Amino acid sequence: MTFGERLRSLREENDVTQADIATLLNISARMVSFYENDKHFLRDADSLIKLAKYFNVTTDYLLGLSNTKDPYKNSQIIATYNSLPTAGQASMDEFLSFLASKYKCK
Repeated sequence: MTFGERLRSLREENDVTQADIATLLNISARMVSFYENDKHFLRDADSLIKLAKYFNVTTDYLLGLSNTKDPYKNSQIIATYNSLPTAGQASMDEFLSFLASKYKCK
């Protein structure tokens, strides 16, 4: 997914208008439309950070570098994994291998 596709998807999922985003970033709604259609990209890092905070996602998610929206989800998973006994971790490893194979993950 491109930045524009992710922005549009987040905006629609959260029932937010282009005008709302425009106000947040102090730009025109037309410019938001350009972003969503990948005709322009943000001019500064501050805007990217504002969007990430507004939608409670990581900047990596917005940029397409990660598919994890929730900035805390991975750390919660790791903490749970680390709290398991060795046998539990082994079971989790097997299950993750199974899921990776089933969904053809890298």
